[in-house]
Amino acid sequence: RSKTRKQKIALESILLSDIEALMSALLPVPGSPDGGPFYLVHGLVNALEHYPWLYHGSKTRTIQKSKIKAYISLIPLLTAYAQPRLPIYYRIPNVDSNDILYGGHKDYGNELVEFMETVVNNVLTELGKMNEENISDGMSTGMADEDSPLDDDETATQLQCHLVLDLCA
Repeated sequence: RSKTRKQKIALESILLSDIEALMSALLPVPGSPDGGPFYLVHGLVNALEHYPWLYHGSKTRTIQKSKIKAYISLIPLLTAYAQPRLPIYYRIPNVDSNDILYGGHKDYGNELVEFMETVVNNVLTELGKMNEENISDGMSTGMADEDSPLDDDETATQLQCHLVLDLCA
């Protein structure tokens, strides 16, 4: 690998860590009166979608691992938004969080479920890209530049499960 690629990989690792910290900080922050309760998180998802993530894999079978990790790391934030009341340690004095401003409203719950579906669909879409490449290229993993942990006769679903485990590790 080139020095520049190694630097980009290191940068993506730092970026993922910063994204996770940002998501933790967003939990007690109220949404926008004009943009809705998830305005800031929607902006983050938009930025994730447009960021030039690195591809990992062989020349013909690639996947954007860091992008998938970023989407997966949104799930705990969205799950926390579903709580009827945030824990006291996630409160900012004199600031009403989304649970106070919108919690219990049917529209809030519906929008949250829709948002969670979008995030999960984004993960599945990225995994599906790997699946399409594996089917057209004889079922290789596309997970690593060298030594694949899987045999060529394993199914695409098994490949995806291995990838998800790798992404969550």
